Amino acid sequence: MSLRQIPLKRVAHLTVSNVDKKSAEGERHVRLCNYVDVYKNNSIDLSFDLMSATATDAQVRQFRLLPGDTVITKDSETAEDIAVPAYVAESAPDLVCGYHLAIVRPGADMHPRFLYWAMSSNFLRAQMTAAATGVTRYGLRQDAMGSALITVPDLDEQRRIADFLDAQAARIHSLIALRRQQAQLASEQTQAVLDQQVDSLMRRGCLPLKRLARGIEQGASPECDNRPAEPGEWGVLKLSAIKSGVFDGGENKALPAEVSGASRHEIKPGDLLITRANTPELVGDVAVAHEVRSRLQLCDLIYRVRLPADTSPDFIAAVLLSSRLRLLISSVARGSSASMIKLRGQDVLNLPIPCADSHEQTQLAAQRLRAQERRTAVLGALSTSEALLHERRQALITAAVTGQLDVTTARGAA
Repeated sequence: MSLRQIPLKRVAHLTVSNVDKKSAEGERHVRLCNYVDVYKNNSIDLSFDLMSATATDAQVRQFRLLPGDTVITKDSETAEDIAVPAYVAESAPDLVCGYHLAIVRPGADMHPRFLYWAMSSNFLRAQMTAAATGVTRYGLRQDAMGSALITVPDLDEQRRIADFLDAQAARIHSLIALRRQQAQLASEQTQAVLDQQVDSLMRRGCLPLKRLARGIEQGASPECDNRPAEPGEWGVLKLSAIKSGVFDGGENKALPAEVSGASRHEIKPGDLLITRANTPELVGDVAVAHEVRSRLQLCDLIYRVRLPADTSPDFIAAVLLSSRLRLLISSVARGSSASMIKLRGQDVLNLPIPCADSHEQTQLAAQRLRAQERRTAVLGALSTSEALLHERRQALITAAVTGQLDVTTARGAA
C-alpha cells in the first residue's frame, strides 16, 4: 500500500480547550467531557454521566465535540499519560470538551476511526510523550501535537485498518473481561472455603475476643516524611500496610531524623493488626505481621491486639476475614462520613470468635494460608495474561497503522 508520513496538523484540525469546570451566570449550560472521562475510557458517548457546567457561546462553537473526533489528554502529572485518546462515538449540541484536553478532528483525507487508532499507537504516543514539557506537571503545546508524524495510507486502506482493529480490539477486550471474571471467581472460591470452615467452628460456640485477648492498643502518627523509611530509620505504618489479610511493612512513612520513634509501638513478628479507620468496605481489615523490619511503629489508625501464647494470631485473623465477621464489623463501625468510618476498641474486643483448641486453630490458619497462596498464584497468572493481552493490543495497533502489518492477510492475528 502507498504510505507517507506527514505532520498530524496536515490531516487533522487540533484545538486545545480552555473550558473549565466553573459555572457562570449568563453562560450556556453544557455537559463537560473532562480529563477523567477521556483518561479512563476508550470512547465517549451520551450514556456517560458527564459534569454539568457552563460555557460561552463562542466556547460552545469552538469546543463542541462532534462524532468522529478523538479527544486526547494534553496535561498530566507524568509524561507517559500525555495524549491518552478517547473516540467520540456520539455527541449532542451541549457536549463540550473540557480543560486539559485537546480535540483532534479528522480532515477530509482521514478516516475518523483510523485517526483514533493512530493516536492510540505507540508510534504517535511516544512522539507526544517526548514532546511534553514540565517538571512536576507535564503539558503538550499545540504546535508540538501538530508536528507529530502520522503514517497515512489511502482512505480505503484506512477503512480496512480501522475495521480490522475494531474487530481485534473487541476480541482482546472480551478475553481481558474473561480473565477478570476468572480472577473474581478464584477470590470468591477462596472466600467460600474460609466461610464454610469458620461457620462450622462457630456452630459449636463462640467467645468474645476480649476473653481471649490480653489487650488492644493503637499507635501514634507524628508528622512524617513523604517517603518510606530507609534501613535503620524509624517508619510509621500506613493504612495500606494491611490489605485483604496481607501485611506489607514496606507501606510506611519515614519519621524525620529529629523525631524519636516510640519503641512501645514497635511492630513485632506475630502481631495481630486491625485497621480502625477506613472506608466502609475496608475498615476492620486484618493481617498478621510475620516478616517485620526493625524500627517500624504502629500508627494511630491501626489497632494491635495482644494475645496470649496459646492463641494463634493467624487463627484470629482467619476468623475476622470471614464473610460473617466482615459483615458484623461493617455493621458496628461508626462515622458520619461515607468515605471514612471508625471501629472502637471495645467493638473489636466484642467480636465473636469460635471456641477452638490449639490443633483446630493451627489447622484453620494453615488451610487459609494454603488457599491464599493458591489464590495468589492464580491471580498472578491471570494478571500476567491480561498484561500480555494489553501488550498484544498495542503491538497490533502500532503495526497496523504504521504499515508493518498487512491487515488483509492478518484477520486472525489476535
